[in-house]
Amino acid sequence: SGMIQRIARIGRSRIALTTAAGMMLAAGGMAALPAAPASASTTVVAVFSSAPEYVTPLCSEQGTYSYGGYAAEVYNPCGTRVWVHYYSGSAIESYCVNPGGGLAYDLPITWAGGDTSDLEITGNTSQCDSGTFWGINWFANGFLVSTNTNACEPNNTFTHPGNVYVGWISDGGCDFRIWLHNDNTGASYCMNAAGDSPMWHTAVYLEAQETDNQAPCDAGGPPYPY
Repeated sequence: SGMIQRIARIGRSRIALTTAAGMMLAAGGMAALPAAPASASTTVVAVFSSAPEYVTPLCSEQGTYSYGGYAAEVYNPCGTRVWVHYYSGSAIESYCVNPGGGLAYDLPITWAGGDTSDLEITGNTSQCDSGTFWGINWFANGFLVSTNTNACEPNNTFTHPGNVYVGWISDGGCDFRIWLHNDNTGASYCMNAAGDSPMWHTAVYLEAQETDNQAPCDAGGPPYPY
């Protein structure tokens, strides 16, 4: 389609911009990227190191889009998975961004200069970690009250009635951050995956929240608006 051709032309032109964009990154220039498009709910919104602006392929245009450099951030509001592939010689590394609002940055990929990346918009509607579960052990007065098991599905918040608190998160391994909160005290704790939790047997955290953010907790907030 015309959209695919336009994106492909943009992608090819960006390979030639790698050096200039690298200088802009070093100077912090990419923080001055324009605001994400108003149509972000129907497009992937991504930033590549070789690009002086966002790349925004339509969710409806499934396929692969090639760019130079590395993926600095990818937001996926589409109803299907988006993959980032990184090509370095004969080696290929990949990362899956969840459908329905997955946000990925500080990707666990070993990047090197002069290589290329792509975005693949797929038809797969499943979460990237589909079939993975995690559990909350609820405590009161230092004693286990109950346990509930949850699928790794972002944007769910779990609380327990009464003076019952999160005492432990059982091993799981979701591919997004899980936050623990206590709205009464403002206490919060970020976990990279469900298996990261130490034990609390005091009423520090009263709720657990699955999020869309797939970046490690120590990566902080997203570098670019989306």
